[in-house]
Amino acid sequence: MVMYKNLAVLVAAAVVVFLVLYVSYRPTTTQPVFNSTYSVLNQHIPQLLSSARSAGGLVFGSNNASSVVIYFLNPYDGANYTVTNINSTILSMIRRGSLQLIVLPNTALFAPTGNSTLINNVNTNFLALDLCLYKVNKSAALNYLLWFENLTAVKGPAIENLTTSQLIDQVTNYGVNASFNLTKCVNQLSAVTTNSNKLQSQALTWAGGNLVQIPPTPVTLIVINTQRNLAVLNEYTVGYLPPLLTTLHNLATQTPLYPGSS
Repeated sequence: MVMYKNLAVLVAAAVVVFLVLYVSYRPTTTQPVFNSTYSVLNQHIPQLLSSARSAGGLVFGSNNASSVVIYFLNPYDGANYTVTNINSTILSMIRRGSLQLIVLPNTALFAPTGNSTLINNVNTNFLALDLCLYKVNKSAALNYLLWFENLTAVKGPAIENLTTSQLIDQVTNYGVNASFNLTKCVNQLSAVTTNSNKLQSQALTWAGGNLVQIPPTPVTLIVINTQRNLAVLNEYTVGYLPPLLTTLHNLATQTPLYPGSS
């Protein structure tokens, strides 16, 4: 009888310990586990890195960084996301060499209001100028990107009224005196967009049946932890912005494994 009582005490103690540990270490609402919008691409890290870095886009940070973010950006649709997620913490990580940010153009355009043709023209001219600016001054190109995204987040559809001369004038505010041939810049953007589309299409194919939306999506984010050989593709869905810092944190602390993931 004593033995059974002791056993009952041990079992009760074990349950208490389990509950304490569960409460202490379970994911919180501020650091959620990987959800259904993520697709695991661990097997394709070498191809992802090689293709993204050679696509001709905007590359900020060291190739030796432990984390790499491949951001397929449509400046109009991604404005709120960029403003929210490419914040001071991310910029600090880039400067410290722990994060590499690769920005590639995304041709998807979803403009529920406003003139989508005009918005697309502004998008194209901005990205083209930013690519040319990048070849002259990388730091200025990053600041130019953040300026445009902040402006777009505020103006919304009214961004269609931004003129090319206003876009060019902003470049001079960074102390860059180089004159850019917009036609040549647009041609360069076209080549980069072709490379970006190929990479995005390949990544979405690897994600396969795990996709929430039919590609292309307005924001497609790929985050890689090179030290742990983990990579996830995160889609934008209506009402949901992929949380970049949370994704980086999760890749550093968790191992995302899902049935059917590549």
